[in-house]
Amino acid sequence: MRFTDAPIRNDKDFMGALAKGLAVLELFNEGKSELTISEVAARTGLSAAAARRCLLTLMELGYLTANRKQFSVTAKVLNLSYTFLSSTKFWMVAQNALDSISDDLNLSCSAAVLEGEDIVFVVHAPVRSTGPVIVVTGTRQPAFATAMGRVLLAHLPDDQINAFLLARRFPKLNPNTKTDPDMLRAEILAVRKRGYALIDQEATLGTCAVAVPVVDRNGRLIAAINAAARTAALPAPQLKDKALDRLLELSHNLGAQVW
Repeated sequence: MRFTDAPIRNDKDFMGALAKGLAVLELFNEGKSELTISEVAARTGLSAAAARRCLLTLMELGYLTANRKQFSVTAKVLNLSYTFLSSTKFWMVAQNALDSISDDLNLSCSAAVLEGEDIVFVVHAPVRSTGPVIVVTGTRQPAFATAMGRVLLAHLPDDQINAFLLARRFPKLNPNTKTDPDMLRAEILAVRKRGYALIDQEATLGTCAVAVPVVDRNGRLIAAINAAARTAALPAPQLKDKALDRLLELSHNLGAQVW
């Protein structure tokens, strides 16, 4: 995120220095594990001096470490995600339930929330037989091209959906990715109507996913949950047949536990 692109508040209750520090820390969620002062300055719009002060302060607080000119995050940043995950038992219940479905169906399952243009994975249950876990808490993916993203976008008011589609140009992640705003709008509204999203190799070649929303008893959106598979082993239509009913049942059960 470029700090200079964000709206700046001038009232006495807004701490600009804190906002700059958080903007710098968020850069390490954007696909690069090591950054120099000049890279941070370029990506945030801060001056080199301000970027340096933010980096050194975060290092002094234990959130960053430095190797020559390269800064990287430390394990202390996990404290921030742990605070979020432990603040409500919902995520612990969701983790246990997704673990169970993943084991039963031999599918990768996740829960995510919408943050800006992206979905952020909050919990993940990998297929245990496939080796290292690729998706971890805090992983981000573009909302427009993912099943969970389209489910979350479908719950926005129409004016917010339109604003989302018109405010940016969507990258062609692979030959299957839908990027036309009108086509995306039609798909998002179709997801809203049918209650689930099915993605076939739009975000990643060789991967498909089906997702449903989790809403509480008052109709408030909490998260999206999904099941994903390699298309070579389980094509998208078969994935839907295998996992959709289990996801809908879990969605109902999770939503009933949130007040």
